[in-house]
This record gives sequence, structure tokens and C-alpha cells, in this order.
Amino acid sequence: MFLIICVILNIALDLLFVIRFGWGVAGVAWATIIAQAISAILCVIRLCTMPGVVQVKWKYLRPFRDLLLRLLRIGVPSGLTQAIFSIAMMFTQNLTNSMGHLVVATSTAVMRVDGFAMLPNFTFGMAISTFVGQNVGARLMDRVEAGTKDGLKLAVAVSVALTILLLLFGKHLIALFTPEPLIRDLGVRALQILAAGYIAMGVSQVFYGVMRGAGDTMTPMWISIVITCVFRIPIAYLWAHLTKSELWPNGSPDALFGSLLIAWLLGCILSYVFYRIGLWRKMAQAIDSRPGDRAFVEM
Repeated sequence: MFLIICVILNIALDLLFVIRFGWGVAGVAWATIIAQAISAILCVIRLCTMPGVVQVKWKYLRPFRDLLLRLLRIGVPSGLTQAIFSIAMMFTQNLTNSMGHLVVATSTAVMRVDGFAMLPNFTFGMAISTFVGQNVGARLMDRVEAGTKDGLKLAVAVSVALTILLLLFGKHLIALFTPEPLIRDLGVRALQILAAGYIAMGVSQVFYGVMRGAGDTMTPMWISIVITCVFRIPIAYLWAHLTKSELWPNGSPDALFGSLLIAWLLGCILSYVFYRIGLWRKMAQAIDSRPGDRAFVEM
């Protein structure tokens, strides 16, 4: 609910500050700051009114060394993963820019559509992570296994449905961003290339969520680094080099989307392999040997 309020407020303030007041880019920035600040205040107020779940008191608002170190161990790998993705995107964007403004416009439109298609995948990943964390904490590993299977079924079903919709209506979706026929055609081809990848991403996000929920954040980080830095970027540049032509002097746009598909498929395979290896299970079982957990809960 707070997220919905934040988004609607952000849009309304964008229109007010940019169109009405003429503040331009600064207006967009202020709209975001105000909307996020209000969202944060609402979250704090909500936390303060949940005494049965959490108690917001000054004596608790201090770092607990053991918990702080464990939070850093869990959170830092995820942060590093995002940082590595951002750096990798710089190299990919450089390759995209070298192919000309039509490819840049196509990539931008495709990524906008891709954002909608990917949202359910990331949502299932976050949901299964929360579910696994709760059940690991409650020592209910049988529910973790069952929840993983149900999460996979949901992720695959939704991904398949969205992929079919993208294949059927991809041209119309791309047309929302540009009237240029060539960009629409390139965008449709990109979505066709990426289609199978959305299903693979749905599966991999569930497995990543299970690992993170059990406390194994390092494995998803290393998988992300490998598929992005070791495979996707080199494959994209090599593919572009091998497909240079008179029409595409710096390489075919297929290199951008084909390399991304390969990375997604490889990520799906690796996530399943490491899920089966089961390091996350060992980390989940190790919770029972941490007396500090029970002491902190009782406190």
C-alpha cells in the first residue's frame, strides 16, 4: 500500500513540478525525494504501531555486534552483485552505443518492456526468500522444500504466460515507445530472442531466493559474476565482432540480446546445480547451533 501511494504521489508531483512549475529535471528529482520521504515516514509509523511484531525503542536502536556482522555477511554480497551488474551494464551500453542511435532506441524500448516481464520473476524471488527465511528460522525445513516446488510452479506458469503475451503483442508494446518501423522490427526480434530467457530467469530467481533465504548469499553472487562478466560481456563483444557487415559495421544487434539470453540460460542451469548441491541446506541447519538466536528472540 505504501509503495502504491509512493508511486502515485511521485507521478503526480512529476506532472506538477515539471509541467505546472517548469522545474525540469530538478522537478523530477524533488518529486522522487518527497515521495520516498513520505513512504519512509509511513513505514516508520507502521512499525511503531506493531508492538506484537517489533518494538521501536531507543534501547534497541543500537548495533548488536553478532547480528550486525551476520547482516553484513548476508547483505554485502547482494550489494556487490548489484555493483557488478552496474559496471557490466557500462560495457554493454558502450557496445550498444557503438551500433548507432537506432539500436540505442531499440534497446531502451526493449528494456522498458523487459522491466514489466521481469517484475514477476524478481517478485517470486523475493517472496520465496522471505518464505524460506521464516521457515528456516522456525526449523520447518519440510515446508521449505514444499514451498520451493510451489514457487517454481508459480514462476514457470507466470513466465510462460507473459512470454506468450510478449510474442503475441510485442510489436504493439514496442510501438508505445516509438513510431519508427525499423525500431519496432528490431524490438520485436529482440523480444523473440529473449523469450525463452524469461522462463529461465523465473526458475533461477526462485533458486536464488531459496539460497538467500537460508543465508547463502555468496553462491548467487558468484553465479551472477560468472554469467555476467565471464560469459555475457565477452560473448556480446565477440558476437558483434563476428557479425560486422555493411548494414551493421559495428556488429549485429543480435549480439546484445543473444548474449543476454545465453547468460540467463546459464544462470538457470547453475542455480539449479548449486541448489541441488545444497550448501544452503547446511547453512540453514547451522542455525540450530547458534544459541545467540534464541537469546535475542527471547530478549
